[in-house]
Amino acid sequence: SASTARGIPVNSINDGLSVAGPSELVAGSDDKLDADYIRRYLGDLTPLQESCLIRLRQWLQETHKGKIPKDQHVLRFLKARDFNMDKAKDFLCQSLTWRK
Repeated sequence: SASTARGIPVNSINDGLSVAGPSELVAGSDDKLDADYIRRYLGDLTPLQESCLIRLRQWLQETHKGKIPKDQHVLRFLKARDFNMDKAKDFLCQSLTWRK
């Protein structure tokens, strides 16, 4: 039977591949951050780096009242902090506050 052919539980196939929870990876209709877009416009990123970018952008959409920076700009903040989400958030908040 197909279910025992590989001996891998269906639930564990995607475990470990995504850092963000399932709700954080669901793209809205206006969300253009998919793998092809990222590769084409932002360069080759590891899955972890892509996940950080998507999560930081989603966090900005949920918390930031003003204009949201472009993806390239958000990626620069992540790269500057070696993709450390907490440090990138702090750095980005300082920049956005300074701009006001």
